[in-house]
Amino acid sequence: MTIYTAIRPLTGTEFQQMVEDGLFDEDARIELLDGRIHEMAPVGIPHSTIVKRLILHFTDLFHRQYIIQVQDPIALTRDSQPQPDVALLRWRDDVMRIIYQSLQKSCCLWKSVIPRWMLT
Repeated sequence: MTIYTAIRPLTGTEFQQMVEDGLFDEDARIELLDGRIHEMAPVGIPHSTIVKRLILHFTDLFHRQYIIQVQDPIALTRDSQPQPDVALLRWRDDVMRIIYQSLQKSCCLWKSVIPRWMLT
């Protein structure tokens, strides 16, 4: 996994500007953690299968109670925008306008966590 370092830690705003300016490939799997750009591991079939099963499971459990967000960035702090595999966000009626959620508005994050029941 590659970590790109800068002279100083980047802010989320600077990172987003770099993405918008095309400094990375369109398909680049990167995220900002503690001001550093990290390359994310590629998604394979077992990983994507588990993510899909989590989505189905959480949809059944939490229909219209939480927003199920999949592999999208979340602005947790000024210098971190991770892209968790699955995030449960508090429900909002204006869900179509949501781009980022802060840590205070997030409920749970899963990043490559595989519960035992998903493997059987």
